[in-house]
Amino acid sequence: MSLPTIPDTFFDRAERFPDELAHATNTDTSGDFNWSRASWNDYAEAVRRIGASLIAGGIRAGDRVAILASNRPEWVHTDMAAMTIGAVPLGIYSTASQEQMEYLLHHSKARLLVIEDEEHYERIAPQLERLPALGSIVMMPGAEPQSPAITSWQQFMDQGDEVPLRDVDERRGLLRPNDLGSLVYTSGTTGPPKAVMLSHDNLVETAHMGAQAIESQSGDRALSYLPLAHVAERGVSLLGPVTAGYAVFFCNDLEHLPRYMRDVRPTIFVGVPRLWEKMRDVIQAGLDNSDGLRPRLARWALSDRTEGDGQGTGLRAFVANSIIAPSLRKKLGLDKAHTVISGSAPISPDLLRFFAGIGIEIREIYGLSECGGPAAFARPGGVKYGYVGEAFDGVELQVAEDGEILIRGRNVFPGYLDDPVATSVALKDGWLCSGDLGELDEGGSLRITGRKKEMIITAGGKNVAPRHLENLLSNHTLIHDVMVVGDGKKFLTALFTLKRSALEILAWDVDSEWDSEATHEAAVRVLAKHVGVINEQLARVEQIKRYCVLPAPFAEATGELTPTRKMRRSYVCQKYAHVIDALYAENVDRETSYVPYDACIE
Repeated sequence: MSLPTIPDTFFDRAERFPDELAHATNTDTSGDFNWSRASWNDYAEAVRRIGASLIAGGIRAGDRVAILASNRPEWVHTDMAAMTIGAVPLGIYSTASQEQMEYLLHHSKARLLVIEDEEHYERIAPQLERLPALGSIVMMPGAEPQSPAITSWQQFMDQGDEVPLRDVDERRGLLRPNDLGSLVYTSGTTGPPKAVMLSHDNLVETAHMGAQAIESQSGDRALSYLPLAHVAERGVSLLGPVTAGYAVFFCNDLEHLPRYMRDVRPTIFVGVPRLWEKMRDVIQAGLDNSDGLRPRLARWALSDRTEGDGQGTGLRAFVANSIIAPSLRKKLGLDKAHTVISGSAPISPDLLRFFAGIGIEIREIYGLSECGGPAAFARPGGVKYGYVGEAFDGVELQVAEDGEILIRGRNVFPGYLDDPVATSVALKDGWLCSGDLGELDEGGSLRITGRKKEMIITAGGKNVAPRHLENLLSNHTLIHDVMVVGDGKKFLTALFTLKRSALEILAWDVDSEWDSEATHEAAVRVLAKHVGVINEQLARVEQIKRYCVLPAPFAEATGELTPTRKMRRSYVCQKYAHVIDALYAENVDRETSYVPYDACIE
């Protein structure tokens, strides 16, 4: 029987397994690894001490505590401590702009902001006069505050010495399952971010779902590297461990993620499609650009691994499974992984087959912030290509008449903070209206077909889900981004961006530079062939008639992506309106498929 709140569940684990490893962080700054390890008892003591410091600082039940930092122990310590005393934590992405920071702090009425370094403070300092609720700013250890407006971590912890730890325990004893446990802000793809309210009961249910998906074993370890402000990483690094009991190793430098993976060798690893694409591209580039017997043997052995179930047959399968795949898994740092999960965005079946071909079963999880993260997942050995999996125990899934996926369960949120209108749209008769479109097969497996708000209605009245087409079109090592356009138009077009790594490989073939005209022409030929192959698989109304290659990949810094790497379609359409206009220009030859970017700006 589960305990009523996450802090109760957390302290119960700490009492039952005080000496087991809870988390570790790398203290070496020279490029090597020196892991500082903390037991569950250490973790619990840190949470109680921070809780005392929060009480000493005047934080009351219901007050908001914002956290702005990379992945590190103090992040989860502060999060858990805030919940323990009845406060409400919320995360802010380290990459957030000044305007985004101000909006989240103002909307949440945050009383306390915990930051990592002076750079974070400099970004928020100009907005402080417009944040009357914000009482104090605390800087995590590792950096010395330069501004008198910042409280150092040592000062913050020292003030807690005046508060008896029993006061923290008493605050925890007052918590109830339906109390607000945390705020999670949506990515804001279609407007200002909304604050998802998650109760302690929601969070407890989510934590137990994590244990369902992971099937943890003794000595398990996970790597924390995705943004902790996102509901998925918070589930991996904060909620999952309190029920499944695995240790969390923190990686606060994404540039060195491959090194962290090889050193930690996680048994549990959660990734996003973009990461899996990068891993595949690295493997393929290594094989394609290497001479010698072993690379040739690897290319031959893996040549049939994107077909069927990705396992191959005969001698190829034997060579791949016994010689090639084990070394590739070790190079990735996934040779010990028994649970490998992909979430946050759709992943192509070919990508799943590729990794299945080297012995890595990637299982999808589907969900959204409004249900605490998870709703459906692929069970071990039950991956069905094109489907995200079945409902978690305790979750019900339905598909409405218009194709929208509906979710019901204890994990579903009570509503958005201070937004009754949006809440009434999202929650109807006890069901969460996900905004996603999908299908359920006879066995209960869920297939995602698109986003309701993204649905393209052509001039001929045909409904087309762009995400499905984009997943197909993006399944090529050359392509970085793709966005399908066509709402209200006679036919569909697409905007592409290309990967520099792939262009550099093409440059070798044409004996030129990666950004040369010759390389670009070679890339366009490859792209044209790929689009043609995909079009042959599609109904006429779904086919891409014209397309353009944009000059730079989509990025958060340039506005096309949210912090969770979701595409801001309306922004892309606005930014590249001149390109879209050119793709639909009447004076373009009807036989023309590719329209050069330069022709769009003339």
